[in-house]
Amino acid sequence: MKVKGYFIGILLIWWVVFAGTALAQEPRPTPTSIPNNTAAETSDAPLNGSIRGTVYQDGNADGKCGAGDAVVAGVPIRFSSGGNTPIYLQSGSNGTYGLVAVSYATWQVSAEPPAGWVVSSAKTIEVTLVNEDGKKIALGVDFCLAQAGTGGGGGATTLLPAAGAPVAPTLLGVILGGMLLVAGGLGLEWRRRQNG
Repeated sequence: MKVKGYFIGILLIWWVVFAGTALAQEPRPTPTSIPNNTAAETSDAPLNGSIRGTVYQDGNADGKCGAGDAVVAGVPIRFSSGGNTPIYLQSGSNGTYGLVAVSYATWQVSAEPPAGWVVSSAKTIEVTLVNEDGKKIALGVDFCLAQAGTGGGGGATTLLPAAGAPVAPTLLGVILGGMLLVAGGLGLEWRRRQNG
């Protein structure tokens, strides 16, 4: 009876510590195609800048893509500048995105692909917009996405869980099963030593 209580205790502790924290994490912000110009509104700089680009599919995961390649719609794009609240957009049905009427500043633009995709080009691109001719608009801020597990360059691409993503139920089952096997083995060894 003590062994059964021991196993139940271990199981409850494991569930509270590991599964509870994995399931309680906050998800990433939901992207929207309507810009929330909080970052731009908190600045005294004129709102005349624009950042535009396209999200392409990188079929061989070599980090090189562009005109002629397939496009990827619905990819969240994150814009941040100077510690202000980030702005999220999504690539449209033609793979393009554009943040318009933003302040002249240095912006970090990042692609945050959904599950099943990885960024094969630079994940974050820094763009500086200044109040001079030719510098007000940043064009060609493009990202290349490859499907997870496609080879290219230095080998297969591995997709890791996104920050804040809950642990997959299958992984949870494998971890739980492994812990139960270890606990069972320890219980059997303890019982063997008690009897003999």
